[in-house]
Amino acid sequence: MADFGLARAYQDSPLSGLTLSGQAVGTPAFMPPEQVRDFRTVKPAGDQYSAGATVYYLLTGEYPHGSAPNHADLFRRLLTEPAPPVTRLRPDTPPAVAAAVAKSMAIRPEDRHASVTAFATALGLKN
Repeated sequence: MADFGLARAYQDSPLSGLTLSGQAVGTPAFMPPEQVRDFRTVKPAGDQYSAGATVYYLLTGEYPHGSAPNHADLFRRLLTEPAPPVTRLRPDTPPAVAAAVAKSMAIRPEDRHASVTAFATALGLKN
């Protein structure tokens, strides 16, 4: 499992859940919505979201939910708004790639690809 911002596996750690009050755990621009809600319960679908957000950034040079003056505004967007389509910023993106990225960053984990392997296949990286 890849780790896009968390420093350790929280469920295996004796210090699981200990943070400074108000501290965000992870890199907010690449965080899946479920990590905003409760970072200790993030499953592999959260890594898929972060991978999709990374691909989005690599294709567009922009964060999926833009920049925000504070984390609260960004977190509100993560929890309630899908990222704008990649094609809004990069119209030359192949439709299948744009669809794969959008699905990988669905707000609800169950709406994402079945696995990261399925995401890679949808991107055309794996047969």
